[in-house]
Amino acid sequence: MTRIALIVLLLAPHGVLFAQHYERVDFEVVSIKPSQADSGANGGCQDNPGRSICRNMPLSNMISVAYGVPLYRVIAPDWSTTARFDLEVKLPEDQTRQQFPEMMRTMLVEPRV
Repeated sequence: MTRIALIVLLLAPHGVLFAQHYERVDFEVVSIKPSQADSGANGGCQDNPGRSICRNMPLSNMISVAYGVPLYRVIAPDWSTTARFDLEVKLPEDQTRQQFPEMMRTMLVEPRV
């Protein structure tokens, strides 16, 4: 009986953590289209106040940015390095540039309707 009580006491704080409300952080506007560029090189990103534009960006790079891992650690199908996209996003005024990776994760994981 004491063993069960000990397990419950140890796991109870974790239940509280998982029950906390998650506030979704998202871009205000997202435009993502297959890239028409012939070049295999990444066109790079331009950061303007409240807006970012990335041209010819491989899906694997988006995953790297979204999850904050080096590109060589991204394990994905081979097509993720050849599937390239033009991405334009507008950040909400109340969000900071530091929240960019979290907004990228939301964009990649949760569909927009």
